[in-house]
Amino acid sequence: MDWTRRSVLGSLAAVPCIGNAGTRHGATSLIVVYADGGWDPTFVLDPVVGRASIDGPELDEDASVDGDTETLQRASGLAFMSNPIKRPAVDTFFAKHAQRLLVLNGLSIGEIAHPRGRQRVLTGGVDPLAPDLATVAALFADPSHALPCVDLSGFGQPGVFHHVMTRLGRRQQLGALLRPQGIDDGLQRRIGEDDRSRIDSWWQSRNEALRVERSDMRGSLESWSAARETASSWRTDDALNGALSPGPRYRLRGQVDTALNLIERGLTRSVMLATTQSWDTHDEVTRQHASWDSFFDDFGYLVDTLIAKRLLERTLVVVLSDLGRSPKRNSRNGKDHWPVSSALVLGAGVRGGRTLGATDEHLQSMPVQLGTGRLSDSGVLPSAAHLFAGVLWSLGIDPAPWGAEADPLLFT
Repeated sequence: MDWTRRSVLGSLAAVPCIGNAGTRHGATSLIVVYADGGWDPTFVLDPVVGRASIDGPELDEDASVDGDTETLQRASGLAFMSNPIKRPAVDTFFAKHAQRLLVLNGLSIGEIAHPRGRQRVLTGGVDPLAPDLATVAALFADPSHALPCVDLSGFGQPGVFHHVMTRLGRRQQLGALLRPQGIDDGLQRRIGEDDRSRIDSWWQSRNEALRVERSDMRGSLESWSAARETASSWRTDDALNGALSPGPRYRLRGQVDTALNLIERGLTRSVMLATTQSWDTHDEVTRQHASWDSFFDDFGYLVDTLIAKRLLERTLVVVLSDLGRSPKRNSRNGKDHWPVSSALVLGAGVRGGRTLGATDEHLQSMPVQLGTGRLSDSGVLPSAAHLFAGVLWSLGIDPAPWGAEADPLLFT
């Protein structure tokens, strides 16, 4: 597809939302949680029991520590690997929320490099100009949303749609910029109205010059101009300023309150968050124990808070990683990149307590029926494109125009 803002926005009126799907699923908000670096699903989501061809977490058991044992457990129909010593938060999460959670195993990424894997799971394809899930959802946001899409992760890919994505920064830097009185005058000079006027004049002249010199940039220039006009109104938006709390946001848990404040106040439709664990474990894959434990502790906080705020029934939550880890450990007791991974889906319209898809004895993806997620020799390998299409379908958005040339994987 020719990804220019003019070409796509010009056709938005002709791109229908799927009325029945939107009514059926009831999802009006989207939260995308991205785990950068490639997690190892065999530690929790894709249990490996008795497979000599796959090195699972049981290799790290310490017989001298009472209870340090890897066991296959089930909760509300979901199978997962349990170790109450190394990953207690996993057990806690599944005990509380397994009935709400849908696990997709055997997700075929088709890449073993981080940038391409990230692009596939977030945009459903390989076009570098294609928008990600959160951006597409924001294009169909209510006009009242001040920030249609908010990126707290730093990994968002808006393509040419810069005007709908706002990057807050993990430390909520935007909040500080909107309220400069909180910045030490000795460290940063305050910008006055005369300065703003000069900046505006410079911007406009530069924009006009680039329109003439670089016709190939016109789509991006239009998008940047729209984004700047929107941002200029934020300084006087009390609701928006009240939702932002400048401060350190080093973990997923720290991003949750700001994200849900924005959703609860009707300021955004889609939010992209990130885990901050060290998932890229070429050396010492044993670090994945702590990463999974920390992630499920934070993820549990996200789900608990969604429930407490009564937002879960209208919010779709998707958790993705760019890659998986190889079946066998390398000479450094690590695992290398692998093109098969797992994903999590939870929230509005999702029938939880289920696992869709699977991997074989070589950790390869197995074919499924997209409508049911059941294994089938006549099915297809579930790909990032199928998942991308399924998320949009659940939001009531026709996935066909958005570069995902695949049927949707259904979550109901």
